[in-house]
Amino acid sequence: MTLLTNCLDPNVILAAGGVLYRNAAEGEEMLLVHRKRYDDWTLPKGKLKVGEHFIAAALREVEEETGCVARVDRYLGAIGYEVNNIAKAVLFWRMSVVKQREIEDREEVTEAHWMPVTAAVRRLSYTDERALVLRANEGVQNV
Repeated sequence: MTLLTNCLDPNVILAAGGVLYRNAAEGEEMLLVHRKRYDDWTLPKGKLKVGEHFIAAALREVEEETGCVARVDRYLGAIGYEVNNIAKAVLFWRMSVVKQREIEDREEVTEAHWMPVTAAVRRLSYTDERALVLRANEGVQNV
């Protein structure tokens, strides 16, 4: 699959991320990351490197920020917002954990925490990420 990253506006920051799931005894859990710079709870995501495809960037960012090697299950959607008056577009994929290791670089992410999907939705710091997860998990209550 070829993504037309070169055809997009060069003034838009392109990023990709994952909504990482695993099965647990109590049901499905989702992994969130805590970033110390922003003191927020968010989905693992990051900017594309030059020439990098969105899916490759999403898998790389998930591994860098969570320590997890993941498998892409399906595309979930995109969110957009501004960073310092520059538009940013982030595409997300639903992913399943294949292998979990410790986070090697804790400069950006202080912790990654598994939690039930409903708790994760409540914990997410950003409304647009919360809406993306709710759309992907129809029936999950935003309590």
